[in-house]
Amino acid sequence: MTQIEQKVSVSDVKIGMYVSRLDRPWLETRYLFQGFHISSSRDIEELHQHCEYVFVDPERGESAPQPLQTVVHKPPSDKFVAVFKKATGHERYPVVTSVEEEIGACRESRKHTLDVVTNMLDQLKAGHTIRPTEGTTLGGSPEQFAPCAR
Repeated sequence: MTQIEQKVSVSDVKIGMYVSRLDRPWLETRYLFQGFHISSSRDIEELHQHCEYVFVDPERGESAPQPLQTVVHKPPSDKFVAVFKKATGHERYPVVTSVEEEIGACRESRKHTLDVVTNMLDQLKAGHTIRPTEGTTLGGSPEQFAPCAR
């Protein structure tokens, strides 16, 4: 599917447009999400503080009557799809688990990682040396981690 973006001066941004990209990295701004709808004049004022121009997606919001530039993103060629299919056997990554299952696994992994790192920091603060066993990973069970040696 071909995607179209319009480069628009911030002074030409209107309520109802969908901003898909900025003229700078998102991390340099206060925006929590990469992409948003302009829903108020305050949104436009915020953009004036951070950017000179933005890219809007006319398929997700209002179109710019006179964009500075129109950028067309074409889908990957069949060559890239063929390479991916050859490597994986699929044209796309197969969905094998639900979001709820993934979130549960992520929570468990995060908790385990925090426990391991907290234990290591406590051992270091106590003056101990950390000596992991061969093949130790944060993704393993707690039993895989060697006790910290003195």
